[in-house]
Amino acid sequence: YECNPRNLGMVGNWNRCLREARGRWVVILHDDGWLEPDFVRQCLDLIEANPSLRLVGCTGLIEREGEPPRASTGLTGQRRPWRITPFHFLMGNPFLVSGVMMDRQTALDFGGFDDVNYPTMDSDFWLRFCETASAARLPAPLMHYFIGRNASMKESMLTAYIVNDFKQRRMILDTHFPGSRCLRWYSRLKPYRQRRFLEGEFRMPLPAANVEQALVEAGWRPAAAWLRWTYL
Repeated sequence: YECNPRNLGMVGNWNRCLREARGRWVVILHDDGWLEPDFVRQCLDLIEANPSLRLVGCTGLIEREGEPPRASTGLTGQRRPWRITPFHFLMGNPFLVSGVMMDRQTALDFGGFDDVNYPTMDSDFWLRFCETASAARLPAPLMHYFIGRNASMKESMLTAYIVNDFKQRRMILDTHFPGSRCLRWYSRLKPYRQRRFLEGEFRMPLPAANVEQALVEAGWRPAAAWLRWTYL
């Protein structure tokens, strides 16, 4: 147990954890999340079989008090471990927030988490890993993510998730898929579905006008109503 001399914030605390850890492999876990008993074993088995890996994540279960857990979405139908590339981030964060095993030295070499990208600093960090080092995802739901009354329940926070996700997709497209018009159309359409997803997940309304205004300020262009209807 290490007590910080002052409040470092979430990102500062994560980065201090990376600096203070002494093992090669590190997992950062939220205080209300938990891992299945064989999470570490399955991650290390995959790393043993694939020594080039520097990051291993998994699918997860979303928990809410008084309700049975349910599987997270994204890359569904997996039967075997899946090598993660920047393309997968166009669909969203392929990992469920925390519960990701990473090579500590590689994480430090990347400069750790960046609070400029708050609240999606984890997705930004995993993407940087996947752009320069080998990463994979296990198909088993080994991590439990609890949704409760915390900062994630704020409208401003959920709107920031949508806006940052759009910015990340735009960067991925510019860097890795500069000529793909199809993927750029998808990037314009995804915020509509993402707003609906977050409203259902966190059970709170996100006014469409507010979300769209924040997106427009970030460089997004709304899509025609008929195209939205087709996609949704």
